Amino acid sequence: MEIERNVIFLYPLTKVLQELQAQLEENEAFTVYEMDSVAEYTQLIGVTEQSVTFSSDERKTTAYLESCKKFTRAKNSKNIFVPNNLPSLLLFRKLQKVGLDEVVDADTNVKKLLHKTNLFFNAIEQEQKRIEQEKNKAIPEQFSRDV
Repeated sequence: MEIERNVIFLYPLTKVLQELQAQLEENEAFTVYEMDSVAEYTQLIGVTEQSVTFSSDERKTTAYLESCKKFTRAKNSKNIFVPNNLPSLLLFRKLQKVGLDEVVDADTNVKKLLHKTNLFFNAIEQEQKRIEQEKNKAIPEQFSRDV
């Protein structure tokens, strides 16, 4: 069972995010979205089933997390902040309260970010397969009767 692998990049991007975006665009398994504004993001996030959002701008990250709490806090959404300079502990806690999942250093290897993205989507796929198997097991039991 294939799922939509939506990856959203909220501009401006750090160098490592630009490299990640280029790699994901080459891979047909992913759908990559480039957003310039929080308003664009708000429209998109409501229609995606599952997504990973990467951002590097402190203000835009705060704005999109606060304006889309319902969607960014959901299990099927992951929000990763990759700033040039790591945020203060106070800012990190503030962002975490409104739905930020991770802060990653801008010096991180692209492969690590790609792995995090794949890991997120693979976990969702496994969960959906498990649910589908449970449904398939339950259906025959409901209809089988001793005659």
